[in-house]
Amino acid sequence: DAVAIGHALMNLCRNALDAMGGGGTLTISAQLECGERRYLAIEVRDTGEGMDEQTLAQAAQPYFSVRDRNDRPGLGLAKVQEIVHGHGGTLSLQSEPGQGTRARMLLPVR
Repeated sequence: DAVAIGHALMNLCRNALDAMGGGGTLTISAQLECGERRYLAIEVRDTGEGMDEQTLAQAAQPYFSVRDRNDRPGLGLAKVQEIVHGHGGTLSLQSEPGQGTRARMLLPVR
């Protein structure tokens, strides 16, 4: 479902842009990974503020947000995870304070 994957990608980019405040670098990449099965790996990386381990562990939970509650409801990463899992894939997040964040969607190719 290209539309749903597009929404997931948009949510990841929006989170990345929020994390970078007024500047930084946003990188989007995609590659085909072949093995026993074929997967499309889509990565969104930012040079934003990053997250500590505790924040990272909660980041994809519905309504969790490190932003002002009046901003948005905190459904971005939860929705991304729902979309990716619904397509039989996985979402992984890596982050460190001051080092930015990497979100990786791994989607099976049919």
